[in-house]
Amino acid sequence: MSQKDVDDAVAEELAANAAVEGARADFIKAQFDMDNTLITAPISGLIERSRYYEGRLVSAQTDLLTTIHRVDPMYVVVNVPESFILKRRRDIEAKRISHPGDYQLRGRLTFMDGTSYPQEGVLDLLEPGLQTATSSRQTRITFPNPKRTLLPGQFVKARFTGDTKTDAILIPQRAVLQGPQGPFVFIVNQNDQVEIRDVGASDWKGNQWLIERGLKAGDRVVVNGLMKIGPGAPVKAVPWVPASVEPAPVSSHDVN
Repeated sequence: MSQKDVDDAVAEELAANAAVEGARADFIKAQFDMDNTLITAPISGLIERSRYYEGRLVSAQTDLLTTIHRVDPMYVVVNVPESFILKRRRDIEAKRISHPGDYQLRGRLTFMDGTSYPQEGVLDLLEPGLQTATSSRQTRITFPNPKRTLLPGQFVKARFTGDTKTDAILIPQRAVLQGPQGPFVFIVNQNDQVEIRDVGASDWKGNQWLIERGLKAGDRVVVNGLMKIGPGAPVKAVPWVPASVEPAPVSSHDVN
């Protein structure tokens, strides 16, 4: 065999090996593309409708197939008004409330139908400044949502817990009346006579008013029979019982 024949044989072998390697590379690429036809989401949640159907050609990193909403945990965004922030800051400085720190606060939710969400949330994000459009500060509370009770876009009422209000006085809402000078209540003095007492009623807590000034522990506040009494009138006070049937005599509520 001549040298030329040897060189031709070597060249043919090298070409054949190159073809094999090219075919192997095409196979690997085809296998990779085949594996990528099954797309697994990196998170669990609620998926929207698919924007494409079987047989449609899509391109990686360019075509949005669908959107998945992560719902466990669920992030609840709360906008806190500036007026509330200022009042709370004054209460902390005046030591009317004991504040453990912003990120020690917890959250409770109430749905639009009045029912409560059983899980407690944790405040984990507090924006440093106010939103100029609403003059509010945005916070985020993270809630566990294993049963997917909370849904994206849902409206809820959020209540922060964790602060402790010292010497707080709560009285039934019906006991607080509005006059020209502001809120007031009727109290029963030691002589079993009615007196008017101006009070500072700040917030509602369930079916009660939070009283910041004007009352002290032991005061008897009139709850029922308010239309039958006046300042200086003698009354026979009985303890107030929150029931559907109200007692006939004037009832009072001891402040604790």
